[in-house]
Amino acid sequence: MQTKAPYIISHSTFPEIEWPNPYIWLSSRGISLNLLPQNKYQLISTTWNSTSIYFYDYAGNIVEFIARHNLNYSSTSPFTSNSLLNISEIGLVVSDVPSTRELLRSRFSIDGYKNNNDCSFAAVGDEDGLFILTAHNRIWLGSNKEAKIYKTEVEIEGAVTKGELIFKDYPYKIIAN
Repeated sequence: MQTKAPYIISHSTFPEIEWPNPYIWLSSRGISLNLLPQNKYQLISTTWNSTSIYFYDYAGNIVEFIARHNLNYSSTSPFTSNSLLNISEIGLVVSDVPSTRELLRSRFSIDGYKNNNDCSFAAVGDEDGLFILTAHNRIWLGSNKEAKIYKTEVEIEGAVTKGELIFKDYPYKIIAN
C-alpha cells in the first residue's frame, strides 16, 4: 500500500511590497502560484486585513506568503528570502476544534483570533503568530490537499504562560519560551 508523503501548512509574513514582486521572485525559482477561488492568484481578506499568495514548496508543503496590513511593515527593497519576517501561522488538524482552542487558551493564555466560533476551523493567537486549527479532511485554503495529521513540533515566543504541551491524541508538541 502506498502512503502519501506528509506535508505541513505554514504561513510566512512579509512586508507591504508592491505586487507582483513576490510572484516574480517565486517564478524566477520555478515556483508557480496556486490558483484560488474565482480564478485569482492573490487573496485579499477584508476580515483579516491581509493579502496572501499560496504555493507548494519543493517538498509539497503548502506555503502562504501573507502581508498583514495592520502590522505596518513596509519595504521599498526588492523582494528576496530576507523579506520574510517570520512564520506567522502553522496548521494543526484536530477532531474537536472548540476544545483544542480552549486547551490552547487555558494552557498558554492564547485567545482566539477574530472571535471565530466555527466548529471546523479556528485561528488562535494574534497576527504575529497563529495556530490554524481545522477539522480532518477539510481542504486547506490555497491548495487541493485535505487536512491530515502529521507529526508537528512548534516553538512559540511571547506566550503569557511558558511551558510545554504534548497532545494526548496527536503527534503535536508545543513549547512556549
